[in-house]
Amino acid sequence: MIIGHNVLVDLVNFMDSKASDPTLGFAHAPLSWAHQHESRARHDRDMTKGELGPWGAAYKDIRTITWKGMPWICRREWFLNRDKGLNGYGALAEHRVSWGGGDMHIGVKPWLLGFKNWAVPTRPCIHIGPFPKRDSKGNPNSVVVSNPLKGDEKYRLYGTSGNFPHTFGFLVSCYVLGGEPMMRRNEKMLTEKFGNFLKTKEWWDKAIELGTNEKKWLDRRKKMSFEQLLSTKPWTNGHVNR
Repeated sequence: MIIGHNVLVDLVNFMDSKASDPTLGFAHAPLSWAHQHESRARHDRDMTKGELGPWGAAYKDIRTITWKGMPWICRREWFLNRDKGLNGYGALAEHRVSWGGGDMHIGVKPWLLGFKNWAVPTRPCIHIGPFPKRDSKGNPNSVVVSNPLKGDEKYRLYGTSGNFPHTFGFLVSCYVLGGEPMMRRNEKMLTEKFGNFLKTKEWWDKAIELGTNEKKWLDRRKKMSFEQLLSTKPWTNGHVNR
């Protein structure tokens, strides 16, 4: 990750300004990718266009948002606190689940628990990875790795990252956040998007097994269900600082 100019200063200043706000969750800088123009940087996921959300927008004012992966900042004590905070990555960390699903998991949980995620207007951070090239149709936003990676370049392949198939965390997270109904609603999408990694039907029961304890924890503490989050869209309810 390449950190944009003054991003850390802007994020810390925002956190300081909200130090007395008990509902403070994550604060997000916009994210861009090494193979894309800076104008494609995004602050959030648009949950009005899908439960897990395609990329949303970048904002020029401070406002509440749904969720996004890195880069973000939060209070360490809040992130780790099991009784009064987020309880971190929960089941995904407990079982060392491989990559895929973690950003959604910690991004949605704050809203269910009564916290808020914020967009902070600042320079974007750049996600780096294997040097890309355009696909055979010349689409600049559809890329593949230019050359096979080898040796110490394999760090971006996540070949030995954690346990279970890659993207299995999405299935576990769906169960924790919204139970089997959420799993069923998103099974088709997960299969179409990640089917080369994950056979959802084969790993369905395992996802429930691994997510059961955290789901019980979340069900006892949450202020709203995932379905209520989708219907009420609390990030749009006037929580904007201009």
